[in-house]
Amino acid sequence: MTSHDTSDAIHCPDHGQVRPAFVCRHLFQQLLEKDFTPIGFFEPDTAGESPNGWCKQCDEVMAREGAWNNVSEAFADVKLVCSGCYGQARALQRTLEA
Repeated sequence: MTSHDTSDAIHCPDHGQVRPAFVCRHLFQQLLEKDFTPIGFFEPDTAGESPNGWCKQCDEVMAREGAWNNVSEAFADVKLVCSGCYGQARALQRTLEA
């Protein structure tokens, strides 16, 4: 998507028209509650069209299952967020991990 292409954009009250991203329910809940508890932040090694992030707990379930599947995806219960909120969750967790 180019910086002028808004066909796949979503509206965020805080960040305006931006690209969509996805996080697990745990990171999503932290964003909603402005909770600063370190829970880890994982993302795929390859960049997809939309950023994806999940916490340590979700990563452990995925690892136990051997891959993302119905069990691990149900546990993560992925939520749509804007790329700005995704960046905030990522930066916060990386800061807390340091």
